[in-house]
Amino acid sequence: MNNLSKYKLEIMGISMLWIMFFHAQVLIVGPLLVVKAIGYIGADIFFLISGIGSIFSYSKSNSSSVFFGSRLRRLIPTFWICLLLFSISDAYLGSFNTTKFLLAFGGLDFLFCGDIKTWFIPAILVCYSVFLIHIKLADKIGNHKSLLGIAVIAILFSVSIINSSLSHLLIMTIRIPIFLLGVYIGNLILNNKDSEILNSVCMNIIVLIISMLALVVVFSFYSKGQAFYFATGIYWYPMILMVYPVTYFMGKLIAVFDKINIFRAAARLLGKHSLELYLIHTMIYMYADTLPFVQMEMNISRFPEYLIYGLITLLISIMLQKIVKTFFR
Repeated sequence: MNNLSKYKLEIMGISMLWIMFFHAQVLIVGPLLVVKAIGYIGADIFFLISGIGSIFSYSKSNSSSVFFGSRLRRLIPTFWICLLLFSISDAYLGSFNTTKFLLAFGGLDFLFCGDIKTWFIPAILVCYSVFLIHIKLADKIGNHKSLLGIAVIAILFSVSIINSSLSHLLIMTIRIPIFLLGVYIGNLILNNKDSEILNSVCMNIIVLIISMLALVVVFSFYSKGQAFYFATGIYWYPMILMVYPVTYFMGKLIAVFDKINIFRAAARLLGKHSLELYLIHTMIYMYADTLPFVQMEMNISRFPEYLIYGLITLLISIMLQKIVKTFFR
């Protein structure tokens, strides 16, 4: 369990790579296809790690305003710069929409219009707000009751908006219990407490198997199309169970390779720039079919093409973070 905090950046880096692989329009077969198909769990891992990080960050000041302010300073400048880059790309391709552009600056394009292009930013800000509600509530009814109560409310709300005009929010609301699990784990680590269940290899294997069986059921509905998954949220429910075991074993695997400096350095580099990588890769991948690399003769299964996109994304992300740190922090 402590590995989740110790190897936070490495876990985030590997998860970001997994998300980019999931979004890549590459043609693959065999076992890698399964790895790619569940790549959206990378986002769930981010919510889990963010929950852990939130309790650590809040404990430094015990101030809601300081906590939320630090989160806004980390997210907003990068987010807004990327939105400007998005708008330039949209204008070039003739798909620019002024209303959506203005709404996007507050994350309202996702919350009210269902645009999931940059859904993670407003979603994580909602989670930070939920965290502050939990902090206030925990003082009155206790930490465990507060976390469990909010998680149950989030799940019930998710079920209530299935196949409704609000079903686009499922991609966020189903992740709230995962974020709160991270808060719970962060509390344990912060207070030097242990959990036999969370640290049990056997229990994590059992939960992982159960969640994988649930995924088999989920993917049996594949013929219904992606719209069905988004309207029902069935895509994400198994991840509530799967995310911790996957992250737990990821932490153990990283610990095995702890002495391999190049591996840790690469994973930490990706983790350090995960916010920028998420936003930039979304933009580059979105316009992949309009870029010249798609016409390369050596572009078998589009792997070389997406390798180039990945390197471009990393370079832009590093530069973007340096710009934001120089002018906005």
